[in-house]
Amino acid sequence: EDLYITGFEPIIDHAEISHHTVLFAAPAGEADAYVTDPATRSWPCEIVPDGNWLTLHAWAPGNNPVEMPPGGGVKIEAGSQLVLQMHYFDSVPEASTIADSPGYYLNTTSDVDTEIYFVPLGPENFVIPAGEASHTEKFEYTFLQLYGLPLRTTVYGVFPHMHVLGSAYDFKGVPEVGADKCIAKADGYDFANQPTYWFDTPVEFEPSDLLSISCTWDNSAANPDQINPTPQDVTWGENTDQEMCFAIMYASVSF
Repeated sequence: EDLYITGFEPIIDHAEISHHTVLFAAPAGEADAYVTDPATRSWPCEIVPDGNWLTLHAWAPGNNPVEMPPGGGVKIEAGSQLVLQMHYFDSVPEASTIADSPGYYLNTTSDVDTEIYFVPLGPENFVIPAGEASHTEKFEYTFLQLYGLPLRTTVYGVFPHMHVLGSAYDFKGVPEVGADKCIAKADGYDFANQPTYWFDTPVEFEPSDLLSISCTWDNSAANPDQINPTPQDVTWGENTDQEMCFAIMYASVSF
């Protein structure tokens, strides 16, 4: 039967080498086709599944266990396979020799009042020039453009995510009339401290509202978190020496 996840708590054995985890729900039997190591039922991350898998949750350093708002949950259809993607990075010399056993604790229920979706949004086509101490990229579109349908969106929480060169972000909704609606903003981003933020009062958006996602990076030699021996042009990517700009929202939609 269908289930709804109301709480996520990743099991992180070795945080010092863990870049991120992502939990997916794959249609029944579909994940089996990707397995290259039958003993562990796993495959290399370079093998990317088809796009019809549902993203349920993601963790990055400093992220906290996630509990859905009362009455809300993320749906898993009956028969789905849960797939854990685990990305590591060589942060310590012995990283490649460490045995790791990541996983998840999940709270589930058979019914909820509100179905909540995990919605990662942000630009994927950018270049951060070598030596730039403050480089900003902005991504803007309406919720109507996002869905292709005139859906109202309710945002309950947000998980901002960049990599080690990230220095600031500004996520907001811009209505056609009225004041901007802040989703999340910080002038001091820290890769080691990436919590999920929950709103005391959910933020409501109309289909015509503009969503603005802006990220700033420090790719200078003076940055103590500079990952390259000398600054290099950096593009979007999943590796730690690449970058991202995501506003990962927990949201529901309605007509």
